[in-house]
Amino acid sequence: MRIRAILICLLIGLTGCGQSPSELTFALPDSPIDGSVAQSLVDAVNRETRIALSLTDASYSDERAIDALLAGDADLALVSNSMPYQDGVATVIPLYPTVLHIGKTGEADYPTLGDLLRDARVFAGPEGSAARVLLRRILERSGENTPTHEFVGAPGEGIVPDVFVVFAPVSPSIIRQQMRDAPPFTLSSIGPVNSVGAGSAVDAVTLVNPYFRPFVIPAGIYGDLTPEPVLTLAVDKVLLARSDIDASLVYDLIGELLRLRPALAAEQPGLFTGLNADFDVSHSTFVLHEGTQSFLQREAPTVYERYSGVAEVVVTILVALGSASLPACESIACAARIA
Repeated sequence: MRIRAILICLLIGLTGCGQSPSELTFALPDSPIDGSVAQSLVDAVNRETRIALSLTDASYSDERAIDALLAGDADLALVSNSMPYQDGVATVIPLYPTVLHIGKTGEADYPTLGDLLRDARVFAGPEGSAARVLLRRILERSGENTPTHEFVGAPGEGIVPDVFVVFAPVSPSIIRQQMRDAPPFTLSSIGPVNSVGAGSAVDAVTLVNPYFRPFVIPAGIYGDLTPEPVLTLAVDKVLLARSDIDASLVYDLIGELLRLRPALAAEQPGLFTGLNADFDVSHSTFVLHEGTQSFLQREAPTVYERYSGVAEVVVTILVALGSASLPACESIACAARIA
């Protein structure tokens, strides 16, 4: 009896250990927008699941967040899919698109982005920001790599920019907050809305940089800032993880994030509307995590299921052949007896 009681206690202890939360460290993004999203993810997961997430004390740019993953200082990070490929990190799931918003003062229309930026004072965040990096890359890929514009500080710092560039999710509250000190402006297209697929500069950019995709901001979504539809570019924000994190944990985390989508969408309106179980990773800059691969193939037939039909056919044929051979054997045996 004593031995049985000890075994029961051990089993209860092991069960309790198995139910304890799995802890993962999330690198805090240095962008206020992405930092707010990361906080929403952490709060929702901690409130509703047995996976425990904690944000780092330090904040990280996209590049430094990947370094933190490689160094083991973080397990998860929220970064742009435009970052260069790195070994040792893997895509978990794309979460939401970040969209290039280009605001212009005045009423003049410009046929190309280069025309818009010519001799302009441009605010695109601090040096090294995603907006500046992507703006330079777009100009280079579209053949307009001789800049004549000047990057300046934020509105309210003494110089009023002619052009404002913000790389952010489609959100009226976020954009108005980012451009709160700007003079009256409207959002500008980087080309005609109907030029996609017609060999335009947008097509050139997306061909060479497949992580970019054309994106149309609908007319009126920002009120008087978008009197007409605006053609621009989008890049996904992806959740990255260290490649060595257990695949089953990543699998469970994806399932929980999808289950929590309504709660996340309520906290961050407009960000998670495209999040679904059939997410597209075909243009991921990074390799897929094993847990992500397993999740995407969750409905694929197993090896047994794929070949069970073949096995049944083979068995049926063998049985039929065996059955057919029995009368022949009996006839031969009978003939031998008569002889």
